[in-house]
Order: sequence, then C-alpha cells, then structure tokens
Amino acid sequence: MTDILILGLAVGTASTTITQSKIFRWLQEGIGRAHPLLHDLFSCAYCMGHWLAALAVALWYPISDDWVNTGVTWLAVTGTAALVSGLIGLLFSKTEGA
Repeated sequence: MTDILILGLAVGTASTTITQSKIFRWLQEGIGRAHPLLHDLFSCAYCMGHWLAALAVALWYPISDDWVNTGVTWLAVTGTAALVSGLIGLLFSKTEGA
C-alpha cells in the first residue's frame, strides 16, 4: 500500500509537471506538431499518468509473474496519480488568480 502511495504521488506530480508546466511547453508543442494524438497525451495529466504509472510499476517491480497483481497495482497507481494531479490543479487554479 505504501508503494502505491509513493508511486502515485511521484506519477501525479510528474504527469502534471510534464503536461501543464511552462518548462515543458517546448516538448508539448513539439510533440503536438509531430503527431496530433501525441499532443493529446502531452496535454492531459490523466492520460500521461497512465503511461508514467505503467513505467513506474515496471521499474518498481521489474520481475513479476503475477500479471493480475501488477495490473491492479498499475491501476491503483494511476488512480492515486489522478487524485494528486487533480489536487495540484485545484491548488494552482486558486493561486493563479491571486
């Protein structure tokens, strides 16, 4: 359970940073010009979270024969990351207007 929370926090923060921050704007726009579907991926924290969660789970548990547990862990990390991304979005939307 602790692993899911740690990975979810990391993935949620990373996906929001990659898709929403100005520092990655060059990547978002460059990818968007390269392929329209990838533009959607690089502009949606929830979408990016799925892929980053899959990568994080694969790196955290590199050798696993239990595909069901790995899949459930991936979805749990994705869900936790979505909550984190949503909270970050709420915090930034309130502070940007100030």
